Amino acid sequence: ALIRAPSSLSVLLDTPSTEKAVYGEATYKITDAFELAVGLRAFRNNFKVDSTIAGVLNGGLKTTVTRDISESSTTPRVSLAWKPNSTLNVYAQAAKGYRMGQANVAAAGIPPTYASDYLWNYEVGVKAVPSDGLNLSVALFNINWSDIQVGLRTPQRFNYTGNAGKARSRGAEVTIDW
Repeated sequence: ALIRAPSSLSVLLDTPSTEKAVYGEATYKITDAFELAVGLRAFRNNFKVDSTIAGVLNGGLKTTVTRDISESSTTPRVSLAWKPNSTLNVYAQAAKGYRMGQANVAAAGIPPTYASDYLWNYEVGVKAVPSDGLNLSVALFNINWSDIQVGLRTPQRFNYTGNAGKARSRGAEVTIDW
């Protein structure tokens, strides 16, 4: 008789998903030099996760988990620009970003899902062409990020995704092309 050693670990993951989204943006010319742009993205994500994990590293157990996850949200954007001529653009904008949460592979000690993370970006800047061949961009930004998705590991060395807390990034960016 053929004796087969148990597999150390086998994972089967099936994740069909769909996303439906609509995005629109409108720009209103307040004066010859001022423009206001407003945009909005609305979406709905649906996905199903069937995960099976088995083997010695899973305690000799075969675990199958099915999850149906749906989520919807909107991400707005607003921008005000002052363009007094073709070589200068001074702007301010605020925009929300989003990254969908999903499910982890079913294993002992791993949370079944992780949440979406969001960020708000606030930015002011200047884009200028002060002379032929010279392009200058300067921006100041403040990013507030919540429920940050991070890679984690269990004591049994299984990798998975989880959510951390909040973070803020403030800074400046300068680009000079000549």
